[in-house]
Amino acid sequence: MRLTTKAQVATKALTEIHLMSLPSRYVKLEDIHEEVGVSISYLESVMKSLKASGLVIARRGPEGGYQLAKPAEEIIISEVVESVDGPLVAPKIMNHFHIALQVALLHLSRFNITNWDEYKVKV
Repeated sequence: MRLTTKAQVATKALTEIHLMSLPSRYVKLEDIHEEVGVSISYLESVMKSLKASGLVIARRGPEGGYQLAKPAEEIIISEVVESVDGPLVAPKIMNHFHIALQVALLHLSRFNITNWDEYKVKV
């Protein structure tokens, strides 16, 4: 699976917050921006999504910025991707495919087929 640009930026931003933050220090958007290398407005959009999903804590004011909402070790990439791109579709598709395959195998198991080469689909 290839990550979207937004998911890549979100991952880089979270990594930078993790590397730069201290327990009592919030990381400023400008500092994240310098390391991630995207426009401030794009980064603000990504950070808003990360905040809404509970991956970061934001604080306003001169001492404000961002901190991780939980330890970095507890953040999984699917959370990051879903926070900026929405729900992952692939698992649902794979689940439907798995069910369809099970039904097909059930139907085929009722036949006593010994030579599967005769039933190959020509592409």
